[in-house]
Amino acid sequence: LLRAISTLLLLLIVPPALASAPASLNAVVGAGDGILRFTDADYARSDSMEIPAAGWERGPARRGFAFETTGANATTKTLWLRLRFDRRMLPPGPAALYTENNYERIAVLLNGQEIFRNFTEGDRRALGWYRPEIVRLPPALLADGANELLVKIESNYDLVSGDYYLGPAAALDIWHERQ
Repeated sequence: LLRAISTLLLLLIVPPALASAPASLNAVVGAGDGILRFTDADYARSDSMEIPAAGWERGPARRGFAFETTGANATTKTLWLRLRFDRRMLPPGPAALYTENNYERIAVLLNGQEIFRNFTEGDRRALGWYRPEIVRLPPALLADGANELLVKIESNYDLVSGDYYLGPAAALDIWHERQ
């Protein structure tokens, strides 16, 4: 039902040129104050730090993979999430991504450019551990239509992706300050 509602909203908002392919966008629901919550994401689990070229699967936005099922060894495991959205779904003005409940280290890329990380490359200490993060989306990297956020979650333990919200930076700042 949520996917049907999201698709209907996209058809009303997105011009006909893009309306024929709403399935490539991830499903979202309104969370108030112009904020959207991703309800699904595309996933690829990897032992490599490189963006996977294949093997992406769609699933719920909040997901976990137990250490034992990812190959219990000392290798850092990587979970990639792809979140696709249309900029026109958001109000005008500065936009941000708010995320919480991710397990360990995360990096965020917008349309192929890294814009955030909560760790230093090569740092093996667990720094993220479910902490909420707010990530400003640089206006120069945002396309007027379809955009792609990639979230790289690295862990030496379980791989857990949390919740992802997209919306006006000012509204998400308030959420972040409450945490």
